[in-house]
Amino acid sequence: MHHKKKRVHVTSSQTIATAQSRRRFGIRAHDRDTVTHRMTLKKKIELFILACSFLSTFGLLMYHPFFHINTIQVTGIERISQEEITQAAEGIIHYKKAFILPGQSYFLVHVQEIRDILKDRFPIASITVTKQFPRGISIDVTERISTIIYDNGEYYGFAGLDGTVVEVLRAVGEDEWKTQTRPATSTDEHGEPFLDQEIVSRTHTPAIKVLTSEIGEYPIVFDTRGKSARINESVLSSEAVQSIIEWYQTLKSRTTYYPKYFQIGDMDQGVIYTDQGWYIRVDFSNTAVAQQFTVLKQVIDQNDLESGQFNYVDLRYDNKVYWQ
Repeated sequence: MHHKKKRVHVTSSQTIATAQSRRRFGIRAHDRDTVTHRMTLKKKIELFILACSFLSTFGLLMYHPFFHINTIQVTGIERISQEEITQAAEGIIHYKKAFILPGQSYFLVHVQEIRDILKDRFPIASITVTKQFPRGISIDVTERISTIIYDNGEYYGFAGLDGTVVEVLRAVGEDEWKTQTRPATSTDEHGEPFLDQEIVSRTHTPAIKVLTSEIGEYPIVFDTRGKSARINESVLSSEAVQSIIEWYQTLKSRTTYYPKYFQIGDMDQGVIYTDQGWYIRVDFSNTAVAQQFTVLKQVIDQNDLESGQFNYVDLRYDNKVYWQ
């Protein structure tokens, strides 16, 4: 069976229409490519501008002196040199980070790093470091006391936590002793009587203001037992030193009565003299200072005791408190 091929005649108008369609399609495709190219270029320009803005802002914040730490305020120090604390803090922040970034920039200073390094380097019990925008640092320090001023009536010296003298400071002056006398009759070498002065008692009070001015604020302990104050001599028990330091810090930070000085005698029995004229009798071998302080506060508050109304509070006995 034979199939006849069907001949299709294309007119000139159809040919023209097809050509026009192809041209229109080509134009549309070209237009789409142009639009896409333009959008891509615009996006690249926007990203470039955004990147430049970010880098400019970053550079301004990192490198402009307005945001560089230039003020370090230190508070709370009594024995540590403020200059040493300041220089140490400056040394921590003045170095390059990632080899190019300034460590003193406000935005790159890490307060935790400063806190940790200073606490390791100095005798500090607690420290708070805060940044003050735009170029300041505040450092508040509570010092850890590791030495006391030991006074045996002849010499002043530093004693460490173990109760050993580590340094002799100076001799106790005669003007730091009060002598009480009374008239007495004596005879000279020829047997002739004459009126003399007999020493009844000698009382020593440490020169608090002078010592604080010369040396700094430390617990001052007067030992009535007449022990030697030679270097490396053990003069106090470690328990007594610990108790004295804790009493000193507790009374200074939590009361209105300042501990002027401490007096210690046999069996570590002692007295804490306050700046308000009254005193506290304590057993310095008892290191439970927190509990004793709580009892002291209760006695003063519950009995409405005020300065001038009593002479002392005695905390030496368990479960019993005396005051007068």
